[in-house]
Amino acid sequence: QDQLPPPAVPPSALKAKATTILRGALRLDPTDARLWAALGEATEGDAQAEAALSRALTLDPKYVLAWTALGRLYTRTGRPDMARKAYEQARISDPEFAPTWEGMAFLDLSSGYVGRDTLEVLEYAVH
Repeated sequence: QDQLPPPAVPPSALKAKATTILRGALRLDPTDARLWAALGEATEGDAQAEAALSRALTLDPKYVLAWTALGRLYTRTGRPDMARKAYEQARISDPEFAPTWEGMAFLDLSSGYVGRDTLEVLEYAVH
């Protein structure tokens, strides 16, 4: 009774539609790093997502959203060293971007590491 009804459209269908729209937009402007990063986040396949995010970073090497998304992708696919490098680049690009700090903390926690620096990262992420 208090539960929300299921979504009318499954999330995978929404992602597929978003991917189609983004690919169309990229045909109009293939040099837009924001579009490539959005495609990387909307794409289902990890290899395709990595390729799109890498393209975004080739076009704009300081694009913090793309670096952070790449860090999340590497975390999710079990590549912690690559994730740390991506998060470090994100921090260099924008030290105030909270999702980067959240991703770094999640990476540490998911790998079983909880040290003083993890707690400092968590504290920084919430401020």
